[in-house]
Amino acid sequence: MRARRSVMLLSVVVLSWALFGESLEQRTRATERHADANMPMVQRGDAHAHAASAQNKVTTDSLPLAVDGSKNPEQVPDRIAYYHFIQSHAQNAKATESDRRRLAIRLKHLGLSPEDYASLETLLSEVKPDLDIANSMQRGASPDPVGAKLHRDRALDLARETLNNMLSLDGKARVTQFVRERVKPGIKIYGQVRPE
Repeated sequence: MRARRSVMLLSVVVLSWALFGESLEQRTRATERHADANMPMVQRGDAHAHAASAQNKVTTDSLPLAVDGSKNPEQVPDRIAYYHFIQSHAQNAKATESDRRRLAIRLKHLGLSPEDYASLETLLSEVKPDLDIANSMQRGASPDPVGAKLHRDRALDLARETLNNMLSLDGKARVTQFVRERVKPGIKIYGQVRPE
C-alpha cells in the first residue's frame, strides 16, 4: 500500500512537471538557487514542495510563505504570473507536430482567434531559445546564476511586452483573464515579494 502511494505521488509530481515544463532537476536547482541567493522562491502547485522536501536540505519550509495564490491571487505580481504562463508553454520552433497539437490543446480553452493563436505560438517558439540559453548559463561548467537570471528576466520581459503588442484587444483580454484566474491561484511565493 505504501509503495502504491509513493508511485501515485510520484505520478502527480511528474504530471505536474510535464504540464509546467520543469524537471525534478530544474526544480531542485531552482530551490537551491533561490534559497542561496536569499531571493523569493516561486512555486507552481503543491507537488513541487513535496519533491523539494524529499530532494533537498533547503526547502520551502525554511522560507516564509509571502503569497499564497490559491488564497490571494491578486497578491501575485502580474510579472511572475506571466513568467509562469510563458515558460510553461514555450516550445522549440522545431517542435514536432505532436508537440504542436499538445500546445494547441493546452491553449484551446483561451478561445483565441486563429490570428491571435498563431501570434502566441510564434512568440512562444521565439522565446524558447533564450530560456534554453539561460538554463545553460545556470548549469554550465562554470554556472552563472546571476547572469542566467538576468538573461531569463530580459527574455521574459520582452516576451510579455511583445505579447501585449501583438495580440488583438480580445486576445489580450483572454490571456489576462487566464493568467489571473488559472495561473495566479497555482503560485506560491516564498521569501519576500519584490514590487513590480
